[in-house]
Amino acid sequence: MHLQKTYMKIHGCLAVTMGTLAIAALVQGCASDTTNDGGQAGHSAVKYANNALQVSENMPLNLTEDAANAALKELQIPAATDKKDPNNVRLAGQDANNQAVIIQLLGKNRYTTDVQITVGTTDSTENRAEEQQIYVKMKDHY
Repeated sequence: MHLQKTYMKIHGCLAVTMGTLAIAALVQGCASDTTNDGGQAGHSAVKYANNALQVSENMPLNLTEDAANAALKELQIPAATDKKDPNNVRLAGQDANNQAVIIQLLGKNRYTTDVQITVGTTDSTENRAEEQQIYVKMKDHY
């Protein structure tokens, strides 16, 4: 009788342990799903919305900001930096056509930054091409 009670206690502890491990694995999986894994490229798909190129990068905000500054410098677009808060950076300048060039960076977490690049005030093929060029130059500096 005593042996049967001991067996039942061990069996109960084992069930609790297995349940805890299953929950831990599930929680770990959920935590990894909350960040953008971006696949092998290190970023999510590029999309255009509201006259802007938008993408989420698997890079910390400070490295993304450095890459954006380097890209603008390489393209000879002088820009001023405005840091509204520690997780939000706005770079603003003008291109050779006197159009506004704005790069908005939003740090989502330690490893992911949302990037929005806007050229001019209208959604045109030329502006999209320049936004894409800026983005490609940024990626060159990661």
